[in-house]
Amino acid sequence: MRISPLRAAACLATCALTACSGQESSVNVLLITVDTLRADRLGCYGYERETSPRIDAFAKEAVLFENAYSHAPFTAPSHAALFTSLHNQGHGVTYWGQEIRDEVETFAERFRDAGWRTGAFYNMPVLEKCDVQQGFEEVQLRYYEPADDTVDAFLEWAEARSAAGESFASWVHLWDVHRPYGFRDWDTEYLATRVDREDRTLAYEEERFGAAPDVRIGRTNNFYGLTEAKRKRVWNANGKKSQLGEADFRYIADRYDGGVWYADRALGDLFDGLRERGLLDETLVVLTSDHGETLMERESCYFHHDSFLFEETLKVPLIIRFPDGWQGGTRIDPMARGIDVLPTMLDVANLPANGTLGRSLVPVIEGGDTRSEILLFAETVTPNVDAIQAEVEGKGPNWREYRQLVFDGRLKLIHDTVQDRLFLYDLEQDPSEQTNVVDDARYAEDVARLREKLASFNSMPAGAIDEGEMDSDLLQMLKDSGYIGDEPTDKGH
Repeated sequence: MRISPLRAAACLATCALTACSGQESSVNVLLITVDTLRADRLGCYGYERETSPRIDAFAKEAVLFENAYSHAPFTAPSHAALFTSLHNQGHGVTYWGQEIRDEVETFAERFRDAGWRTGAFYNMPVLEKCDVQQGFEEVQLRYYEPADDTVDAFLEWAEARSAAGESFASWVHLWDVHRPYGFRDWDTEYLATRVDREDRTLAYEEERFGAAPDVRIGRTNNFYGLTEAKRKRVWNANGKKSQLGEADFRYIADRYDGGVWYADRALGDLFDGLRERGLLDETLVVLTSDHGETLMERESCYFHHDSFLFEETLKVPLIIRFPDGWQGGTRIDPMARGIDVLPTMLDVANLPANGTLGRSLVPVIEGGDTRSEILLFAETVTPNVDAIQAEVEGKGPNWREYRQLVFDGRLKLIHDTVQDRLFLYDLEQDPSEQTNVVDDARYAEDVARLREKLASFNSMPAGAIDEGEMDSDLLQMLKDSGYIGDEPTDKGH
């Protein structure tokens, strides 16, 4: 039987751990998710700004997937897909408050049951309500605290596991890129030296920030999810009426880049910490995101992600550093999906991947994956932009919309199930997804083919979503985090 270079590297890492500790051990596994991180805002994915020097350097030692995608444009279902290698129908998390099904084996449960020590270090508290922490023996949930605290806690735990001769499988999640953009202390370090702008006072609050139970972040839909109508409104800034202009919105988008820079700095400390402890070459490190963010691409809505299935919300970074830097510097073009992450981790750890829907990316890297078609299925249940506007104006609770997508790497079919409308985008001809060609006769066969694929995907019914079934703690946390709006605070506008 042929042993691949990767398998040999994993064996070397195992032998090194065993020799040092005198105990049996295996390769470590670390999954890092950076919330709301778009792939195209990283230098290693072609961004011109210096937002990510540490990630860029890490990518040179790793395998970078040029076309990686999430299965949902918000945190709960996309993480569930990463942890289970299942779609929404399988893992059961379509919206906030739903838990991963008990019968489904998660990333942590698989590794824990195989003898790894498992730890979760995350700072997005609403995820706790989805039970993403099941299977983790060590759980440290930090309520929106800075990335540095989470990184330090993980490194301390990983060092202790190594000293005890124990291999670990862990998850680190950082929230620093997420709205409200720029709530960390990077502004003078990053924007002041890299962005040409006049000093201006933003017409909304981004400074109410603290640990639970006082999480008041000031990022509700009254100030984000800006529709065209909302962008034309007159805002009260410091008691004075003012009309926000393009420069103001550009500055808000710039603050997103500063958040990327802040998270990049913390990740550099994490990579350095692993290297200094002699753990980097003994660890499979997977760096990705749960979803991206719409900044100023869509006239229908600025600064939002939940509603949309476009490239800016679904295309995410995926950078994998294998033990001993196997295939470091390689760039892979074929599509990779969130459901492919868990089978890849299991493959490297030499564990079975039974019950998963994704495929290991190791054969893709080695050139041995000959599948002719890889499809991405994604969906979102969320407030739509019209409902967001009604919510801001204090009108009605009817907030829900439901969209599904099937994507073959070139053609993207989106079904808006509420309006029963279809949209087809040809990304080769229209990479910014501005022109719906679903009624173009030249694409008739493609539409029929993709509709059939989507119907097959829907053969298992999705669970019902009922906001009324959420407990009061979850509702409050969602309001504090901005996912569900409260009564508007600027009723005079």
